[in-house]
Amino acid sequence: MSEILNELQEVKKASQEQTAASQAQTAEVSGKMAEIDESLKSAKEEIDSYIASARSEYIRFNHYVELPNKVIIPPLGLSDVEVNDYAYTQESDYTPQKEDGTLCFSDIPEFGREFIELPIPKGMSVYLSLLVNVLGANSNTSHTKIHLLREEAGQNGYHQSGDPTSPYLFSKDGSGVYQVSGRDWADNYKSRNNLKIDNFQISNGQGSRTLRVLNLGGNQLEIFGVGVEVRF
Repeated sequence: MSEILNELQEVKKASQEQTAASQAQTAEVSGKMAEIDESLKSAKEEIDSYIASARSEYIRFNHYVELPNKVIIPPLGLSDVEVNDYAYTQESDYTPQKEDGTLCFSDIPEFGREFIELPIPKGMSVYLSLLVNVLGANSNTSHTKIHLLREEAGQNGYHQSGDPTSPYLFSKDGSGVYQVSGRDWADNYKSRNNLKIDNFQISNGQGSRTLRVLNLGGNQLEIFGVGVEVRF
């Protein structure tokens, strides 16, 4: 009888040892799985970070056109408040001029010929690049403020047909006013201004034929080239 009891004790001990070993193995496997999960999480974070960086730094394209002759636009000379309040109510607002008849706008037809079919992938931003000089003191950067209008091919004009109060005005954050900066170094130096455009879309598949620049500010503007950059 005692022998049977001893054997049972041995069997019980062996079972307990096997259970303990199985539990230890389970714990080890669980630990390894946790390590794998953490490694996968870390790898995913690295990949997401790389994609975000690639979008902002590398996934972009641009197109630039040098104008055959520089475009010179005299300033209308409005104050900042007047520029911010500038509105389109009649046709003459699209062709501003000084009292002596000096025109303070210019058209750039190269814009339409070069960018009419430019694709804008979803989720990407558009920047209009202007290569300019802004006349003033050549030792300091000067500024002027502009409006950018596009001629709509389907409407044959810079506003909705028959409605001069609805201009085709490029804008950012709801404002059509852009500040352009540069120096007065003749043709020896040019400043690139990248102006973000929130409403660059090609309307009704028609496209834009001409870019009109209104120099509403206080310094003469010279434009040497125009480009479009698209990036995240």
